[in-house]
Amino acid sequence: MKKKYKWIFIALIIVCSALIVGDLGVKHMERINEQANLEDNPPVTHENMVRIVKAHEDVVDKWLLKDDKKKQVKIITIEYDKLDHNPMGGIDIYGYVNGDKKLEFNATLDKEGSKYVIDGGGITKPLGILMGSY
Repeated sequence: MKKKYKWIFIALIIVCSALIVGDLGVKHMERINEQANLEDNPPVTHENMVRIVKAHEDVVDKWLLKDDKKKQVKIITIEYDKLDHNPMGGIDIYGYVNGDKKLEFNATLDKEGSKYVIDGGGITKPLGILMGSY
């Protein structure tokens, strides 16, 4: 009878050890994945958004200028203090052209694969008239 309890005790120790080692392994892999995720997707801070938008101003410029049929847009101003994280993904950008705050635009800069693109936006009616879009 003692031999039976001895094997049950040994089996219990093996099962508990396996569970503990497995749990430690899972926690270790979660930490590694979390660290890798932070490197690929840095936390959404205003400083990070400014850095990303400044690095991809050309994407915003091309998006806005493609509809400028009259070639009237000379200066594009992005209002970096108004950048906002879009809950659907990306960064909401606000700005104006030619130094006139009535000629406003907004756009969402989003990552598509390995590059950034404008994923929607709009312009005010006065800006549309200036550009020949209306």
